[in-house]
Amino acid sequence: AYQLRDGTDRAHSLPWAQRLAASDAQIVTINYGINEVMHNQTPEQFYEAETALVKTALALGKQPVLQTSNPMPDGRLNARLAAMVAMTRRVAAEQHVPLVDQYAYIAGLPDWQTMMSDGAHPKPELYRLKAGQDFRVVDPLVRRLLAASS
Repeated sequence: AYQLRDGTDRAHSLPWAQRLAASDAQIVTINYGINEVMHNQTPEQFYEAETALVKTALALGKQPVLQTSNPMPDGRLNARLAAMVAMTRRVAAEQHVPLVDQYAYIAGLPDWQTMMSDGAHPKPELYRLKAGQDFRVVDPLVRRLLAASS
């Protein structure tokens, strides 16, 4: 999240504010947490970066939608991820933006670990389930935008 914010997420990238200002997107989804765990960031660092992403989107007239990360099969890593997930939930509540709680949804599925391709990424069937959760939150936002523009 901090790399997206600062524009260091890939070569020749622009900071988030510049990229978003140049974008026609009206809705932006933000899904971070796993990479932060893998790079040993603290939950507080993640909270600050994610809050900045959301505040920037709101200031530019975009509708941010936060997503919690999917859980990780490794119990030790998943415990650290749970702290990041708590930060995403906190940012959504504090900034009054929609939240897709993928972590809670997936953790409640039976044998969700079998739908993971590795320690962090879902298999196609779990991506489809995640897309359904995204749709439940994003579809009403799209409908509202379409109604306002007609």
